[in-house]
Amino acid sequence: MKFEKIGITTLVTLLTTVTTSFILDSSLLFSSRSAFSQPTPSTKNNSEICQVRSQSMLPSLNLYDNVLVDKLSYRSQPPKRGDTIVFKPTESMMKPLIRYQFTNFDDVFIVKRVIGLPGEKLWIVDGQVYINSQPLKEKYIRQKPTYSFKPVTIPPKSYFVLGDNRNNSYDSHKWGFVSQNSIIGQVVKIYGKTSVESELEKQSSNRNCKLF
Repeated sequence: MKFEKIGITTLVTLLTTVTTSFILDSSLLFSSRSAFSQPTPSTKNNSEICQVRSQSMLPSLNLYDNVLVDKLSYRSQPPKRGDTIVFKPTESMMKPLIRYQFTNFDDVFIVKRVIGLPGEKLWIVDGQVYINSQPLKEKYIRQKPTYSFKPVTIPPKSYFVLGDNRNNSYDSHKWGFVSQNSIIGQVVKIYGKTSVESELEKQSSNRNCKLF
């Protein structure tokens, strides 16, 4: 086997290039971990296929629907009212999900609709959501809420979220606000119970992510 001689300058350049590439790849790896707790290949970093495992978002999302979650949606802009978002639950949020006896809670996420934005004052009375004293028009809910919610001011970088199936949803009216840091992405496509379409989407579906 024949080896070519290289100078010191060339060797330093090569080592610098390799080291820089490793640092960049590592930053992507830790970014992926912060979102889904486990590293995924670069082709899967931008999207995730998840399966709906509750009826909290009826009639918008049906039980066992497959949805595409765009994990780049909020890198350049914050969530908007009406967005359907996926986020990582806190430990206190997870307690009611223990009855499902999951072996891996890293794959368990919550899906809800953004209702209140940072700094807004929100309350619910007589089946109506009010934002800054204005009634919110909602065509997507299954039925009006039968509960009331006292006025609250939403903290900075936090969101008030509700399920479209208002009276059968474990959401902000039970446990409070969603931190912006815990948001994984936005639901951008619904496949129903059918298989996903493109090859890239098939690849990103390997993770069996579950939504509640």
